[in-house]
Amino acid sequence: MEIKQISIKDLKHCPANMRKPQSKKHLGDILPSIRQLGVVQSLVVRPNCEGFEVVAGGRRLAAASIVAEETGADLMLPCGIMADGDDAAALEISMIENLGRKMPDPIQQYLAFSKLHKEGRSVEDIAAFFGISTQLVNKRMALGNLNPKIHKLFQNEDLDAGDLQALTLASKERQKEWLCLYHSEEERAPSSWRLKDWICGGDQISVDVALFDLNAFEGETVTDLFEDNVCFANAEQFWTAQNEALAAMKDAYLADGWPEVIVQDIGAHFASWDYKEAPKETGGRVYIEVSRDGTVTTHEGLLTRREAANLKAAENGEEVKPVSSGRTELIAAAETYVSLHRHAAVRTKLAATPDVAYRLMVAEFIKNRRSRAEYTGNAEIADSVESTAYSKRFVTQSQKAIDVLGLGKNLEYLLGDSHRLSVEDIFAKLTHLTDRQVMQIAAVAAAENLESGSMIVDVLGEYLDVDMKPDWRSDDTFLGLIRAKDLISALLKQVAGKKVADQNLTATGKVMKGIIRDFLTGENGRTKVEGWTPNWFKFPFASYVRDDGLKEITDKKTRKGFLKSLKAR
Repeated sequence: MEIKQISIKDLKHCPANMRKPQSKKHLGDILPSIRQLGVVQSLVVRPNCEGFEVVAGGRRLAAASIVAEETGADLMLPCGIMADGDDAAALEISMIENLGRKMPDPIQQYLAFSKLHKEGRSVEDIAAFFGISTQLVNKRMALGNLNPKIHKLFQNEDLDAGDLQALTLASKERQKEWLCLYHSEEERAPSSWRLKDWICGGDQISVDVALFDLNAFEGETVTDLFEDNVCFANAEQFWTAQNEALAAMKDAYLADGWPEVIVQDIGAHFASWDYKEAPKETGGRVYIEVSRDGTVTTHEGLLTRREAANLKAAENGEEVKPVSSGRTELIAAAETYVSLHRHAAVRTKLAATPDVAYRLMVAEFIKNRRSRAEYTGNAEIADSVESTAYSKRFVTQSQKAIDVLGLGKNLEYLLGDSHRLSVEDIFAKLTHLTDRQVMQIAAVAAAENLESGSMIVDVLGEYLDVDMKPDWRSDDTFLGLIRAKDLISALLKQVAGKKVADQNLTATGKVMKGIIRDFLTGENGRTKVEGWTPNWFKFPFASYVRDDGLKEITDKKTRKGFLKSLKAR
């Protein structure tokens, strides 16, 4: 390499130099010495049509240019002249010098490595030449997938290296979304650990925790070169597949003879100290614990401490204490909702069946019963009942009876207190009506006097073959009153099918309710389910996960006797 003194006027910054020209504030470490001693260390240059390009020594050239401007002198700088035309060699010389002096930032390294790659150098060649790992080269090359505006934020020191690296996991569209958030005056762009969660659509989940076949997985994964990890690009897609695998695991345990398999809510801690070991032959269960990061842990052959104690007591012939979950299937408000809807549907059918209603009314009046429907103080439940087709038909039925009787007011006069019409007044009116008219009024009166939540509602519903499917529709009031997770899961399975229920095994109750609502309304791409009614609206009453039913409908033996007597007519 020939060494010559070259005028600063003939020296230009070389595009192959990995460092771009820098401002005065970045040259404070060398500017004083160059002012005093000049440029001592030779620059590496190569000829071009306008003079020479500085391949290595760009900061010295920049500092010398400032001195030349300050003094007005035509400075001569020592230069080693290399052959023209080899961009890769020029870039390698630039990188050797810069890497030896001070490590360039990641973007500068990416730009340099990218240029070498375009000049024909492989990743392995680049790594071998500079004595670094291929992984580091790949990490820097990954920065090429970033939006140029993100590069600029980093170079302006508005973005740290950690967030720069995290954004390499994001798609082009996701990067644009992040930039919009960054520049928004109302919202804040996620950063630090929240950024990766935001990119992945939830918690970061490694592919290592998947129970399913990754080769058959239709979702996307992203490779985090900076943490040597591959994670799922979309947490929702992962949980759909993981829940299906969990459901298959549960079915496999049951097929293997385990009496019960309980999949815990996602993130719920398994309190092992509350359980005792028990083989499946004596009722031991399998508990499946699911962490938020997707990790699944199984706990086989366990019973609660109380259950284990009862098992031991039974073996010793001692008293066994009942084990209760402490929960009923329906909370009080939900029970009221179900009772009133059942009552309203049976009342409507009863009012349209005069021969049955007449006998019922006579039985009620013999017993001097005046209890009527026990309406709730909950306005939402009341509105839900009153808005149904069967309640509206009952209003029509009632008004017809009132019109026939000639009261001009509501049916409460038939069953009212002493300040209302007397029995004599009503009787006088009834004497002018036909038997059929009286029977129709009696049917409505009996229906009006039907007690909500009573066993007779359930008995009549079965006897009259009441079907609530055509008229009842699920509403937000109903779904809002269902709280137990296993109960919501049972409803989801009934409405949407086992596959959808299995896919959402660890979803929250709120998410499950949303899916149920979508299937019942046909929204969000779901196929609409027509005519669905919960088990609680069947006659006889049926439950889902706990056989406790409505509080009033508990004496099945008595109920069976009632129904047998009715059907014997």
